[in-house]
Amino acid sequence: MESSLQLQAPNDPVNSGDRQGKLADNVMRFGRLLRAAGLPAGPDRVLDALAAARIAGVERRDDFYWALAAVFTGRRDELELYDQAFRLFWRAPGAPPFDGRLPEARAPIP
Repeated sequence: MESSLQLQAPNDPVNSGDRQGKLADNVMRFGRLLRAAGLPAGPDRVLDALAAARIAGVERRDDFYWALAAVFTGRRDELELYDQAFRLFWRAPGAPPFDGRLPEARAPIP
């Protein structure tokens, strides 16, 4: 009989129990924020972003930043808005509260 048990590294913040759920929830909320700002960030991209985060890890902020950027942006002109959103949403603990508003995309995204 096959076992469906998956082993995970004990100190893996992306794949360990409660942290995995928090990461998934936060990536989903980040995707909603990007979509509200005018970027094409649907459920498919949120799932791809979670997969990218599992591969890149969350230990290094720049790796995490670029892993999500590769998923949530497709054009160079989307990077400025993505960068603003990332810096506000994934800010350090103790930073001033974020009210959830970002400037809208300058041009409609086809």
